[in-house]
Amino acid sequence: MPVEKSDSRYIRSLARGLEMLQIVSQHGPITLSEAAEISGLPYPTVARMLTTLHIEKYIERQESTKRYHVTALVRSLAHGFQDENRLAEIARPHLVELTQEIHWPVLIATPLADQMVVRDSTHTLTSMTLHHYYPGFTFPMIDSAAGQAWLAFCSPETRKQRLEEIEAQADEELAHMIEIAKKDVKFREIRKAGFAVRERNTFTAPVGKNSVISAPIFRGDHPIGALALVYFASTHNLQEAIELYADIVMETAKKIGNELTVE
Repeated sequence: MPVEKSDSRYIRSLARGLEMLQIVSQHGPITLSEAAEISGLPYPTVARMLTTLHIEKYIERQESTKRYHVTALVRSLAHGFQDENRLAEIARPHLVELTQEIHWPVLIATPLADQMVVRDSTHTLTSMTLHHYYPGFTFPMIDSAAGQAWLAFCSPETRKQRLEEIEAQADEELAHMIEIAKKDVKFREIRKAGFAVRERNTFTAPVGKNSVISAPIFRGDHPIGALALVYFASTHNLQEAIELYADIVMETAKKIGNELTVE
């Protein structure tokens, strides 16, 4: 039987703490004031939460900027996901090599419920970035290139289940996207092309400044996640970016998948 928030066993303070950790993961590096604004909680409450997470080493505070970001300890919360850990280990040299070649940052992400979770990225290795995607950062599955790339290639049964989970919590805008997704037209296009795109992301700061090209990463016949290249929307229009980067993104994703498969 599912436990509701009205259940006497529900611990509200714990729930708020987990929500704050997610906010730092999604929006970090973030200031205390920004965290309070996003969460809608009182400033003193947020200060206590951030201090607790800092003491427990789940987040760090940059003294020069007074901003918080998650630490590698957050990864321990998902220790049981061995495939994802192995993926990050194998992918790392490929990510570094790709960024050294094209200069843009790249990341790998895997699905978790209705989100995609960043497992590794090269945003700290290049100045050509407006936002750092640290491991643990999450973004919407249905509204991201990486999420759409994974959804397009997963099994119909898995895709149907994930879309239902997303729909259960969707606002009007997402509900419209889900209705389109259910018709499978967009996913068929992604499967035919081999990659997905997202122009001017709305879920990262600064809003609308980044665009993404993403390709699925397979372990055998099973898509385990996606590789995504993030570039400034003002630098290339979509067609230029596809011509320049789509092939190398797909090739790199394939290399990572081949190494995963033979392990």
